[in-house]
Amino acid sequence: MSIMEEIVSQASVREMLDYYGIEQNKSTGKYLCPFHNDHNASLSVTPDDKHWKCMTCGEEGHILDLVEKMERLKGTDMGDHSNYRQRYDFVIKTQNLNVDFKLTNSTNKKKTPQQMMENFPYEVLNNAKNVAVAALEEDKQNHGVAYRYLASRGISDETIKYFDIGYDGVARIQQSLIANYDKYKNLFKNNEEYCNKLCDLGVVGKSASNGQFYDVQYKRVVIPIKDENGKTVAFGGRSLEDNPKAKYLNTKTTELFKKAEILFNYNKAKYKCSAENEIILVEGYFDVVSAHEMGIDNVVGTMGVAVTDEHLDLINKINDGKCSISLCFDNDATGRAKMAENIERLMSMGYDVNVYDTSMLDKGKDMNDFLCNGVTVEQIKKCKITAVEYLFRYSFENVLNGKDIPSIDDILNVYNEVFSINIVNNSLNELRFYEFVNKNYGFSEEKVKNIVHPTKVNPLMQAVMNSLLYRKVQSAVIKYATQKDDTILRYFASQDRIKLEHILQGFNNPRYMYQENGVKINCKLWAEEYLKSTEEYKTFEQNFDKNFYNVLDNASGFEKGGYDISLSLDAIQKDKIIKQYKASFDKEILQFLKDNPDRISKIFVVDNEYELNRMFDMFSDFDEAKEYNTTDRAEQMQKFKEGKMVVFNYGHCLNITQAEELAREYPGKYTTPDGEHFRLILVYNNTNGELKLTPKNYKENDTVVPTAPYQYGVGQNRTMNMRRQAVDRDNVMKHDPWAKPQE
Repeated sequence: MSIMEEIVSQASVREMLDYYGIEQNKSTGKYLCPFHNDHNASLSVTPDDKHWKCMTCGEEGHILDLVEKMERLKGTDMGDHSNYRQRYDFVIKTQNLNVDFKLTNSTNKKKTPQQMMENFPYEVLNNAKNVAVAALEEDKQNHGVAYRYLASRGISDETIKYFDIGYDGVARIQQSLIANYDKYKNLFKNNEEYCNKLCDLGVVGKSASNGQFYDVQYKRVVIPIKDENGKTVAFGGRSLEDNPKAKYLNTKTTELFKKAEILFNYNKAKYKCSAENEIILVEGYFDVVSAHEMGIDNVVGTMGVAVTDEHLDLINKINDGKCSISLCFDNDATGRAKMAENIERLMSMGYDVNVYDTSMLDKGKDMNDFLCNGVTVEQIKKCKITAVEYLFRYSFENVLNGKDIPSIDDILNVYNEVFSINIVNNSLNELRFYEFVNKNYGFSEEKVKNIVHPTKVNPLMQAVMNSLLYRKVQSAVIKYATQKDDTILRYFASQDRIKLEHILQGFNNPRYMYQENGVKINCKLWAEEYLKSTEEYKTFEQNFDKNFYNVLDNASGFEKGGYDISLSLDAIQKDKIIKQYKASFDKEILQFLKDNPDRISKIFVVDNEYELNRMFDMFSDFDEAKEYNTTDRAEQMQKFKEGKMVVFNYGHCLNITQAEELAREYPGKYTTPDGEHFRLILVYNNTNGELKLTPKNYKENDTVVPTAPYQYGVGQNRTMNMRRQAVDRDNVMKHDPWAKPQE
């Protein structure tokens, strides 16, 4: 067999398509062809996963052809005859194939005995896998017990091939491997030594009573277990006998297989986990297989329930260790207990942890039950909750022991148990606890507070609570922060009242109070000494993008008369803008804008496609802007239809002369005539009316004057327009149209 044939026989076309990020239609199993503008998923892969073909454009081939064509699309020429080694090496390394590609004058160097022995275990296990796969295919043709079992579990032919699932009904693995002794006899003294090596690899067993060799996976559905590089290192077997000693049987610990160091399906799931920034941990390989059948591919199996340090080492390779971990162990007593145990450990190590609490479904205990009972992916996703909420649920389950409503002692016991975990014990989670008990058991949040914190409040503090509304305290802090020009404090205090209310619960220090026509709070001192020392504030400060929050104070929109108007937004409205902003752009763009604070100049609120088109029309007044307008409009409109925020580059509304003049006047700020480095206008998508704008949002100093975009650009302030009416267009455009007018 030639090297090319070896590569084609071992490599997976589907894995390579996943590597290149080519989207698959889960319902048809076909892929979007990258070689033409495909909207219908026209590219098919043969059942043996060795060849591909697009039924629309006609492109086809094996895996090496796919790599050649994909690299050409990327501008990397691997199609040249002189680069065939490069192409071969690329596939071998990408898929970690057992191919020794070392050529001398077109022939392979002969392997040394040491190299042969190093490769021997992988060859043996790969051969065992192929024997089992062939046996299952034969069983399928005969409508045998193994194939019928898999079909009864909802496992399709496509999934069987995806995981290389096999069968060993007549001890074929043992027979095939022992028959291969002649191939490896130079490595061993005799046949017995060879068979003992097979035993060491876990594919063959040896009877203690009579010394006979036997097939470990006899009468079992066989699932290959592969390492992170896709090499088969062990097998998992599901017995098809009526009363087996063990329903599931994994290969014993070997030189290649240590269960604590391997996550089942990691070699394939890692690409999807990276794209989703989430890895879902389930218990067994059939859970993973069933999840794939349902259309969930960012799933790996721990083959037990213990999440080891070695497992975490693998997880940390995804997205530089920032990939979130979601637990979805079996919905039984053991599985739920192990999820609770793992949560504390994982959270203490800094992982973002969530749980798929499938008890909400009432459709079985594991992924295969859900598959067989018709549970959809959407239903699974709705079960996702935070790790902390799961701890609340799990603890109440244990305390209630079948009761519907907890007693006061039950609530206190759960609170003490959960909040004894240091990583959980913070004010935000305490708020979540109050909300959880209120939502699930009907206790008011105030009553829950009194249950878990029964201590008496000193008289002075009680007077404050009775005489001052929390909102007044909030307003005082915001006013103080505004006067001090403390943007972070101002926005933190504006977030939501309940957070401030909670913080105020710890306000029990006479230092922050004084008598003056009743009890007063020294909000200035309290804010500087106490509020800023809280974990909530420190977290908020760490994640705060000052420039973007400042831009929120420079917002405009269209009023009903068609004129643009400057807007004054409240904290809730600003939070909604921030949420859409973070959801509309990827991490790289967000980081770039954060690192370049002068790029975003304005937020413009748009209510419908007509208004967005109006902004495009404004931009196209200049001949030089028409090309940008034409090419960019379709893309921006599509994003807008998807409910996302879009962005305009201000430089594109200028002609070349104006851009050059502005760049000279503001060197380093406006740098290129093509508009590439000019400031940006963010357009908030308010098609659902989520901001709930009213005339109260219009700034009082704005006088409604018809906008002249052809003169001044988009979204000019009313006051600015009136001041510039007598100025010709070219002179106006020399100045920053977004700069606030000097009084």
